[in-house]
Amino acid sequence: MRKYLLCSVMVLCACGGEPESDGHMWQEQTDMIDKARDVEDVLGTASGQQRQRIEDQSQ
Repeated sequence: MRKYLLCSVMVLCACGGEPESDGHMWQEQTDMIDKARDVEDVLGTASGQQRQRIEDQSQ
């Protein structure tokens, strides 16, 4: 009986652990998605400006 109690305590301690204090477990992935959206916005703006310059030069 003592072995089972000891094993149970060890399993609970190993599975315990402290929760992440700086955010949820997917914080790194959501940060990367946000950065990708920012890059997409910058590229879209640059593409629009380039398109406008080309149109201005062709007239």
